[in-house]
Amino acid sequence: MDDILYDKYYYECYALLTLKYFWSGYKEGYENLDKPDLQNEDANVGIEVVQALSEDEGMYRSRIIKYFGNENYEEYIQDEIDRNNNSKSIYAIRDGHVYDCQDELAYDYKVHSKQILEKIQIKHEKLNRQEDEYKLFSTNGLYVYAENQMITINDITKLRPQIKQIAKRFVKKFNIVFINAVDKMYIIDGENEIQQMDFDAESLKKMHSEALIRSEIIRITN
Repeated sequence: MDDILYDKYYYECYALLTLKYFWSGYKEGYENLDKPDLQNEDANVGIEVVQALSEDEGMYRSRIIKYFGNENYEEYIQDEIDRNNNSKSIYAIRDGHVYDCQDELAYDYKVHSKQILEKIQIKHEKLNRQEDEYKLFSTNGLYVYAENQMITINDITKLRPQIKQIAKRFVKKFNIVFINAVDKMYIIDGENEIQQMDFDAESLKKMHSEALIRSEIIRITN
């Protein structure tokens, strides 16, 4: 099983757990499927999951996830940081999680907002392509991993009009967007006020552990 598929399962399971514990609209009954990734027939909800990362960042995160769960994980992660890091991406280890350092090099609003918008655009295009055969629900959600805890609610507020403009170009659209910013999640639900759901350290550890177990079960059974 290659790392890309392993990451896919992990990120989908982790996304579902954040929704389970922090989204008021969550209902039991989701399945890990495809187009969209998370489907709940009874609740009539489908959620597509995507990472708003550059290729290099994606590869880096894959290495990190691979070592979580190992009793010497901090040594392994630090080794990966030392061997693979460059001046554009600086990370720190805290409470068993890898964070971007609080440094101007670690976060560029324009870069990260562009990555988020590009993924939202791409997913809308796929949603509307007949050959992609996406299944539609009453609620069609898009869950975006921004993977940077420095993204603020002010940043998301700035992005909201651009996200709405993207959706307006398409007949089929995602009517709720979740943006994961490592230790928090922003929920953009129509014209409702943007919600910020904060993940405490204990919740982060719990969701990570559960996601590893769930993704491994999916990996074995598929």
